[in-house]
Amino acid sequence: MLTDSRFNSKLLLFSGFIALGYYFINPVLPDKFRFEMVWGLQLFMMLVTFLFHVGLMRAGAKSDAAFIRFFMGATGIKLFLFMVVLIGYALFNKATAVSFIANFFILYLLYTVFEVAMVYKKFSSQRKAS
Repeated sequence: MLTDSRFNSKLLLFSGFIALGYYFINPVLPDKFRFEMVWGLQLFMMLVTFLFHVGLMRAGAKSDAAFIRFFMGATGIKLFLFMVVLIGYALFNKATAVSFIANFFILYLLYTVFEVAMVYKKFSSQRKAS
């Protein structure tokens, strides 16, 4: 199995809380920070988080060294991908660039904290068991 169903459930629940929070915060946000397609950003972050987690679980099953290599390499690739997305969007959609970047950054922070917490919990419990 690529990833355990508990992670999938937690990712969906976490994403639901983010969507619910955005729904209630959106009316009080200044216009320059409102982004109409925030759900698309959230789906993108969910997909990246899921794929990153799958890769980490595969690498972690092989060895500690493989886990570290994958984590460092995938994190670098992910940051580069995100930078390309941000710069590309800003160049082609100048009118909504500020709202896109602000929402992207908030979602990036939230999903990164979630990702690290889940990986830390998974591998720290495995180390205690062995």
